[in-house]
Amino acid sequence: MREDDTKARGDIARRLHQSVPLEQSDVSGRLVKLEEVIDRGLKTFIEVGNALREIREGRLYRYEYATFDEYCRRRWGWDRINAHRHIEAATVVDVLSFDNIDGPSNVAQTREIAPLLRKDEREALAVWRELREEYGDRVTAERIRRLVRGRMARLRREDEAREASEEKPTISDTDGAVPNIHCSDFRDLDLEPGSVDLLLTDPPYGSEYLPLWDDLGRFAAQTLKEGGVLAAYSGQTYLPEVMGALGEHLRYWWMIAVVHRHGKPVVWPRRAMNAWKPVLVFTKGKPECGLFRDAMLLGSADGKEGHPWGQPSSEAEELVEAFTEPGDVVLDPFCGSGTVPMAAMALGRRAIACELSPTVHRAAVERILRAGRDLSVDPANGTPSAASSG
Repeated sequence: MREDDTKARGDIARRLHQSVPLEQSDVSGRLVKLEEVIDRGLKTFIEVGNALREIREGRLYRYEYATFDEYCRRRWGWDRINAHRHIEAATVVDVLSFDNIDGPSNVAQTREIAPLLRKDEREALAVWRELREEYGDRVTAERIRRLVRGRMARLRREDEAREASEEKPTISDTDGAVPNIHCSDFRDLDLEPGSVDLLLTDPPYGSEYLPLWDDLGRFAAQTLKEGGVLAAYSGQTYLPEVMGALGEHLRYWWMIAVVHRHGKPVVWPRRAMNAWKPVLVFTKGKPECGLFRDAMLLGSADGKEGHPWGQPSSEAEELVEAFTEPGDVVLDPFCGSGTVPMAAMALGRRAIACELSPTVHRAAVERILRAGRDLSVDPANGTPSAASSG
């Protein structure tokens, strides 16, 4: 940073301390201190990541910038991915620093071991100990990559063997009458581009999952048909970041409010009694949908049957019906207990879904198979319809 820029920011900080209330003055002063850490360079990437995390989670950027992404771009010349990599890097170093063993020494090293850490912390700790014992301070990103690649492949084989040894229910997709549920990461799905009419899903909301939203937006842009719709539940804490990530790939269309009829959870860090939840509607081009309600008073507890984060089937059915026609394809990349594919099946849509957890995937498949006993296939179009009780 140039000397005149540093002096200017110092003058701004002093004016803020002199002219704003105590609480805002304290926040402004804390922001200046954190920015000094980043500006040094950048003294260490760990300090930078921790400083960025505090600025993001405390929303200290709000006095000059609308979103954390805008702050990073205009204040430091970084895109969203670069900033979140620094935050993740600081977390990785914190986890891998143990028993007098120092963690990774740069962002490139943390990027290579982070996937293994997310999948299996014990394996990541073992890999890092092995690397440090063999190479000491000569550990490189390439050496980490080679060892992590082998461990990840072994873990995948173990998962596949364990799944193969279990007696599992299966779902056929031969006639499109029942959903096709994959046990995988949505980014590994091999789907024909432009083959999906509606992508309806409920991703996780925590700050550690923010990078997923960019991947979800990119995935939706590839898989949706022209005029297709992405409808995604979201929390409010990181709503600007979420909308910014999706807006990089899709067109914002509308926001639907789902009111919590059964209690109002408190978001204590924000002191908010949370009475509603957004469903963000983004499109690939102009959608050909009918009228839909942007306030849904359908909240109920039935969505928690198979997963603690599940959403009610009544909401899923209303959204499926609003944005698709019978025979259309509905995709849920975060399937959970299977509420979305069940809703699609009940309304005569074709469904594709995936769930990363083998345990949750199994529960979803069993739930959908049970529900299927209450449906019969309409021979005219091969889609399910409610079975007659007589």
